[in-house]
Amino acid sequence: MIRATGIDWRSTDWRALGAEQIDHAPPEGRLVAFHRAVWQVRAVVLPVALEARDVPVWEAAGRPDRLTADTWVGWPYLVDALWVAGHRPVDPEGDGHPLHAFVRVGARLNGGARRWNLYPPTGRWPRCSCCGEPMPCHADQLAARAAAA
Repeated sequence: MIRATGIDWRSTDWRALGAEQIDHAPPEGRLVAFHRAVWQVRAVVLPVALEARDVPVWEAAGRPDRLTADTWVGWPYLVDALWVAGHRPVDPEGDGHPLHAFVRVGARLNGGARRWNLYPPTGRWPRCSCCGEPMPCHADQLAARAAAA
């Protein structure tokens, strides 16, 4: 059984070392970094139905065709991701089953708003030898902030 996590998947300014920053849906099968963890993209559903919060953005974009995602880069989409390594999110059941997340990315103008840290197709990513988080890990970030102060 796979559990959905309660992670806040809004965009952050954290940039994973060795990852490319993209502002479109990540490719299926690839690894992405988010919230000091590595996730594998299992599936991308594009486009998904507009929700009430998407409508003003869709209207501002000129009401592009609803039948195809090719007509507008800002269509909402859904990412199905499985936790691989790094900071382990809270398991709502506490039973150790694989952690699964469904991430809905809402409508956005010009494709912006949600940025993904996409690792290379090799599947290799830099990992902290102390805590196992993708680099830069939380301890490295805290040390850099303390040194700058």
